[in-house]
Amino acid sequence: EVSLDPLTESTITDPQRLLDELARIRSLGYASSVNERQPGAASVAAPILDHSGEPLAAISLCGPAERFQSEADEAADMIVAAGRRLSEQLGFRP
Repeated sequence: EVSLDPLTESTITDPQRLLDELARIRSLGYASSVNERQPGAASVAAPILDHSGEPLAAISLCGPAERFQSEADEAADMIVAAGRRLSEQLGFRP
């Protein structure tokens, strides 16, 4: 069994909740985090896929949670678009 040790009070430590969050991330095409890794920090991230569609890397944007959260939707759109462009440059074709 894998231990999900918390980094902050907001870190996901319940295995089922983590699986649910991973499904949500797959559905949206990006991940978001607020106070999960570091108190006061928020971020969005999207995958960069290789030519076969396998994840190769990720691109992310982070900032102070108090300012970042109001821009999170726009940031997610930009990060997903950037990840898509980088993936296409690596030969990925949706």
